[in-house]
Amino acid sequence: MSTIPAPAPLLLTGEQAAALAGISRAHWWALRSAARVPFPVRLGRAVRWRRGVLERWLAARTAAPTGGPRHG
Repeated sequence: MSTIPAPAPLLLTGEQAAALAGISRAHWWALRSAARVPFPVRLGRAVRWRRGVLERWLAARTAAPTGGPRHG
């Protein structure tokens, strides 16, 4: 008998959001302080990020040009 895996959470903590982005927690919070990440959702005192919003934000960031030197 196989078990059904638990679904991925729809709301992520700062630590989970940082892991999804592939950066440290400290860097995630620095980006948040500079308003460089999507706005979070507040649930009472808890701060969470919507997984779908973060995934779209990350996809857009990886598709954008980096502004580095051009060759050719």
